[in-house]
Amino acid sequence: MRRTAAWIAKSIVAIVSVAMLAVTAYAWTTYRDATDNLATDDGGVARPLVVLSPAG
Repeated sequence: MRRTAAWIAKSIVAIVSVAMLAVTAYAWTTYRDATDNLATDDGGVARPLVVLSPAG
């Protein structure tokens, strides 16, 4: 009986581990695709021109 319980416990741990690996791979792929197709303005924006008026 104990041998069967140990086998079942190990099987459950293995299934949960594989499931977590699959979820992590899916999340990583989704994140990578989202960031690859994300439009940003990080390189195409010029610095704003600051005009200082004379004091007085």
